Amino acid sequence: PILEYEKATNLKTPIAKRVLNLTKKYSDACPLGTFISDAMRKAGNTDIAFHSTGFTMYPMRLEDSEFITKYDIDQVICAESTIEKIEITSAQLKEVFENTTVFRMHKDRGNQKFLQCSQNMSIQGKHLRNKEYKIIQISINGENLLDKNSNPIEPNRTYTCTIDPYIGAGEQGFAVLKDLQKTKVLHNGCEIPLNELFKNALIEAEKN
Repeated sequence: PILEYEKATNLKTPIAKRVLNLTKKYSDACPLGTFISDAMRKAGNTDIAFHSTGFTMYPMRLEDSEFITKYDIDQVICAESTIEKIEITSAQLKEVFENTTVFRMHKDRGNQKFLQCSQNMSIQGKHLRNKEYKIIQISINGENLLDKNSNPIEPNRTYTCTIDPYIGAGEQGFAVLKDLQKTKVLHNGCEIPLNELFKNALIEAEKN
């Protein structure tokens, strides 16, 4: 019965060759999270992208096997949530990452608020007393958004951003994102689920 199920669902059919070592961290930036956000940014044709760290469940290590199967992809991410675009200001971005790091210093728990960002973003912070964490700099493409006092240099400057709908709905304390206008990212007129985005990005990575 198991073999029949695998055959019927193509669970073990090779999809692409493994060419990347996509390790995973739950509460910190990692190759897997960056890879997915970069794919989101490309699909949405936006300045930046980020998504909730909770969408990925398992790493995709280069050493595990030669080929990637549907079973491997489903282990990593099975979410069919479709990605969307927003416009967000520098001031709102600071609010986003202040929420992201609320639990940064609580080492006894996973930080479920953590966001995995596209490679062109950098977030810097420092540890304060009482397990607090302060955002001191956010940069996009090497350009700093905050001044020496960690305030937005141009608070109303806007950036396009691709996100997942979970944080877009204001979940995990991301109230600042809830009321922003959303536009679904489309490919050939269809919305793009996260798991399909990941699969197609893996196929494209093999070609390159």
